[in-house]
Amino acid sequence: MGKKKIQIIEEAKHLYQLMKEELSAAKVSDERLTRATGRLFDDEASMKMDEVRRVKKHLQGIHDKEFQRIKVVRKMCPSSVWANYIAMDIKDLPEQQLLKSAQKALNSAWGHVRKRKKKEKDSDHES
Repeated sequence: MGKKKIQIIEEAKHLYQLMKEELSAAKVSDERLTRATGRLFDDEASMKMDEVRRVKKHLQGIHDKEFQRIKVVRKMCPSSVWANYIAMDIKDLPEQQLLKSAQKALNSAWGHVRKRKKKEKDSDHES
């Protein structure tokens, strides 16, 4: 495996690790997590360079938009306050609604990386 490919895989793994806790909090299922990243963590899988790039681009996009939105909301209160909200079963405060909305957006954005469709040959389009 080339150095560039290894570097991209490591960067993608790092992005995933940064977001893993929030993905879980956003109720992204293990199945959906695995569909998007499973092969990154399988040393036996041989991913092609374009697949590696698509996975990293997918993770980077989610990290830069939806995940950052959650981080902004989380900074509104100390972590102890968020923990107290959960412990006291408080669910309707404005910051909680913002967090719920951000988590929903993260969950929605977490699709699996689809393989690029192969272009059909011109000979297949005979009139």
